[in-house]
Amino acid sequence: MGRDSTLNDPLSGAEIKEIIRQKVSEALDRDCTLVDDHTYPGFHLKFEASIGFVRSTTPSTMIWGEQGTKIVGGPDTSQDQVTAEYQTDSPNTAREENNLPMPVMIQTPSGPKREKVPFTKPGKKHA
Repeated sequence: MGRDSTLNDPLSGAEIKEIIRQKVSEALDRDCTLVDDHTYPGFHLKFEASIGFVRSTTPSTMIWGEQGTKIVGGPDTSQDQVTAEYQTDSPNTAREENNLPMPVMIQTPSGPKREKVPFTKPGKKHA
């Protein structure tokens, strides 16, 4: 896909949520001893995230929460820290880096139409 055919539309809330999910997943894969094919008797999760918006009148926001499951056989004191930070001021760069559909203008029989088309970086699967 040529760069000249894409539209640099602002990111939607759904796209921002998907990027956040991907960044957390990448941080878990990178920083955590959590193993996909291993079983665990329970877990505890506590998180806090700050989200700011570039060139927007929308105020920054915080999300936080705590979730856990009952640990069979008593408490476990081992903990992993997972850290991730991501920032972008270019909607299409964010879409490209996170394999999100890219907005394009296509010509249809009834005239130009905006559409989002899959964009996959070489070596990555489309989400």
